[in-house]
Amino acid sequence: MSSLHTCLLLSLILFIIFVFLLKHKKNHATDTTTHPAPPGPRRLPLIGNLHQLNLSVSHHRLWQLSQLHGPLMSLKLGLTPALVISSAKTAREAIRAHDLEFSNRPSLVGQQKLSYGGLDMAFAPYGEHWKQNRRISAENLLNPKRVQSFRPIREDEVSKMVERISEAAAASRSQLVDLSETLLFLTASLICRIAFGRNYLVEPEPRIHVLRSVREAMVVFGSFCFEDHFGWVGSVVDKVTGLSSKLQRVFVELDSFYEVMIRDHLEKKREQEDRDDFIDVLLRMGEDRSGSVHVSRDHIKAMLT
Repeated sequence: MSSLHTCLLLSLILFIIFVFLLKHKKNHATDTTTHPAPPGPRRLPLIGNLHQLNLSVSHHRLWQLSQLHGPLMSLKLGLTPALVISSAKTAREAIRAHDLEFSNRPSLVGQQKLSYGGLDMAFAPYGEHWKQNRRISAENLLNPKRVQSFRPIREDEVSKMVERISEAAAASRSQLVDLSETLLFLTASLICRIAFGRNYLVEPEPRIHVLRSVREAMVVFGSFCFEDHFGWVGSVVDKVTGLSSKLQRVFVELDSFYEVMIRDHLEKKREQEDRDDFIDVLLRMGEDRSGSVHVSRDHIKAMLT
């Protein structure tokens, strides 16, 4: 039975590779682009230049390759073409003269999933929605008056962090302080108080849930997703490796957390009306149907991501 399963698996893999190569050849044959690509390292079939990159220190490897192929270098990351600009002069020219062509981020699976299809500002494609998000942030969430109102929160959390470090140092001179963990806790505390109006990290159970979700989201954002570079064939690999299920689990956890926060704000009347947090502002904008900006529930969650 195991031999039969092995043969079936190999047959499936060979069939997928055959269809993949056939589709790639068809797309290449119908490509009418006449502009030659910038120089770059030699590619391998299917994987392109992925074998020449070290994902943990890819910026170092890209710099080394640029020393061989010039400040404007073309790569192929699987099926995804990439242009690497390593010269400040060339980058300035590209951004100024071709700003619209370089204004968008790549549409990656993990980013699109956790940003509710690019509803946030960081991963939204350039257009009316992105302009709307920028206007919301500039006029309602991060205007000078509101940023200044958060100063007591920032000072309080930084003071608590310094106090925790001092207590750890006083308790034992040999005790090490994990600054990465300390700064992560500080950042998460600031986000909780500014965005949610309450520091959920002071309570043991929410703290574990929030920090775990934040860590896993950061891991997913930085993970290599085969679907980003190999299309639907890569999505099969991501399912086999468990990345797809992990991404879905992180999304569900964050979505549930945001849903609890939103329901909490809808059910409880705020005591300090003059210091609304981000959720209060976004909910108020969502209830205001007279304005030109429509803020949905998913839009609010994406803006909090």
